[in-house]
Amino acid sequence: MMFSLRSVRNAAMSLPVFSRPAVYSMMREASRKVQVCTNGNDTTRRVGVALFGLGRAGTIHTDNILTNPKLDLRWIIEENLDLAKQFVHHRNLSTTTIQPKDMARALTDPNIDFVVVATPTSTHLSIVTSSLKAQKAVFCEKPVASSVDEIKLCYDEAEMAGKPLFSAFQRRFDPSIASVKKHIQTGAIGKLHVIKTCSRDSQSPSRDYILNSGNTGIFGDSAVHDIDLVCWLAGETPSTVYATGHAFIPYIKEAGDVDTVAITLRFPSGLIAIIDMSRHAVYGYDQRVEVFGENGMAVVQNMQPTTTVHWDKNGLHGPRLEDFFPTRYQEAYKRELEHFVSVVEGKTQLLYHRNDAILTLKVAEACAESNRQGQAIPFHFD
Repeated sequence: MMFSLRSVRNAAMSLPVFSRPAVYSMMREASRKVQVCTNGNDTTRRVGVALFGLGRAGTIHTDNILTNPKLDLRWIIEENLDLAKQFVHHRNLSTTTIQPKDMARALTDPNIDFVVVATPTSTHLSIVTSSLKAQKAVFCEKPVASSVDEIKLCYDEAEMAGKPLFSAFQRRFDPSIASVKKHIQTGAIGKLHVIKTCSRDSQSPSRDYILNSGNTGIFGDSAVHDIDLVCWLAGETPSTVYATGHAFIPYIKEAGDVDTVAITLRFPSGLIAIIDMSRHAVYGYDQRVEVFGENGMAVVQNMQPTTTVHWDKNGLHGPRLEDFFPTRYQEAYKRELEHFVSVVEGKTQLLYHRNDAILTLKVAEACAESNRQGQAIPFHFD
């Protein structure tokens, strides 16, 4: 039977988390075949990985770790130990499962080269610093920590340990968005005038998720993706921040947060960036980017499962947009992990740095403050 890792992984993504054993058996077989073809007689051990957290992001990273022939998932650290054990059992893995209180067992494993942190943000500081102190490289879901001071502590620890610390903002690794960045770098668009992003979730987050989204709410939890993307594309830091929002969903309003946001960032060059966000769009996961400049425009359109459209007497019909971020940014998640593996192997340099992480959170905090004040506020980044 002939199959590819991509086709098997895509099939797995369409199945419920705990009903994929046959598919994952095929994945492991594919991984072994790829490893034999790639390495030949090379018996160099695979890169050892410990993963913290089996939530939405943790499951995505687990899928990518398991299908990467270079990686060996040796430990899963999860508060809900029964969940972790069931996860490992259904995938027929030899991975050891433990709770966070026992994480020293994983961090003292000499075969662990890096850890993936996909736990709630409030736990990041402890896990990241402990991992770095144990001489493990760290791949951390955004943001690295809850505050700017904590982010600085994490990067200070990384510098002392001499190990890479990566804040995972996957959109930079999306092929379409990366192509727009190249258009900017080559001067194809010319001097930038306007950047627009539209980011609307296809399904509202749970009440518990909202209550644990941090003191900056939607700005620090969700808008940070667009803020990071805009600042990266712009190549400069904003000088003025204006944000306004409203809560249309009752439980989000009760939590003191908003679900619909408009953000305007003005940059020293005169560039204006506009971010349009919503927690819920009934028609699918709406993700668009537009960069306009003196020489033209580059656009990233929405992605759909198929490009088939149907015309009839009632009009034009087509598929819904991609359902949510695991499918829309499937390739981006894979590429950011591959990038970090190359960094750990010493083959390349990190593409995301300390100042990137600090800038993104500081702009998010400024957005939250602007929304509270109901006015634009100046922004300074030292």
